Amino acid sequence: IFKNIGETNRFLVDIGTNDGSYLSNTKMFRLRGWNSILIDGQKFKDVHRHYVSAENINGILKMHECPDEFDLLSLDIDGQEFWVLKALLGVYRPRMIISEYNSEFDDSRTIEYDPEFHFRATDYYGYTFKAGLKLAEEFGYRVIFQNANLNMYYLRKDLMDDPNMEIDIPHPETLWWRSNVGEYQGKVDDRLKWVMV
Repeated sequence: IFKNIGETNRFLVDIGTNDGSYLSNTKMFRLRGWNSILIDGQKFKDVHRHYVSAENINGILKMHECPDEFDLLSLDIDGQEFWVLKALLGVYRPRMIISEYNSEFDDSRTIEYDPEFHFRATDYYGYTFKAGLKLAEEFGYRVIFQNANLNMYYLRKDLMDDPNMEIDIPHPETLWWRSNVGEYQGKVDDRLKWVMV
């Protein structure tokens, strides 16, 4: 993608980076000399420890001197991606975004906003592909790709030759968690509420 759109400040933000290495979306860029802000809720060497929310994400990025525009955002926080991304895009303009999404459902939904949410290894997390399409449109992005029914790739429309071009992106439902045993598997939990968007 960057061979097509070029690089600018070679700056990336990785939120939910874990240790910055394991299953990393951004390690390759950092090995090529890109500057980065790495954020995770757990403590790792060279990673800023923050539990992010819609209320605090922009303050955290400002504290770490994030530029208003940068080349790449990776977001994988196992739950509140929709709300955090919506808040972040009100202030920052990454050129490309990789965001985890929930492929367990085919409609347009996200989990209810809860700044204290923690993933419980069930299908109650994140937002669906169709919700991601709407979020992209709201902030001037197009979804151009998905991989492994796990990550959506957003590209800013102003970087596209034809931002209205048809892009066919298969996104089959994939039962990553519905068939696994999690804390709430088989139980009704009033805290687990979906928001249709």
